[in-house]
Amino acid sequence: MAEFLAGYSGLLDAISFVFVVVSLAGFALTASFSKASLTIVVDLAYPVGLLGSLLGWIIMLTNQSDPKAIGPAIAISFLTVLYAAVIHGL
Repeated sequence: MAEFLAGYSGLLDAISFVFVVVSLAGFALTASFSKASLTIVVDLAYPVGLLGSLLGWIIMLTNQSDPKAIGPAIAISFLTVLYAAVIHGL
C-alpha cells in the first residue's frame, strides 16, 4: 500500500485541500445543510477550485526570483481544481 501511495504523492497538497474543503464547508454551514443547499454547495466546487488556482498563480507570480520553481508551483495550483472536481463528483 505504501508503494501505491508513494506514486501519487505529487497529488497531495494539504493547503490546497484545506482551501477547497473549508470554503465549501463554510457555504454548507450558511445554507443549513438542506438537500437543495448542499446541491448548490457541490455546484460551487468548481468556482472555488478555480479561485484557489487563481490565488496560487498570483502568489507564484509575485515570487518569480527562482524560475525553476514556477513549474511545480503551477502544478500545485491546479490541485485545487482537481480536489474540487473530486468533491463535485461525490
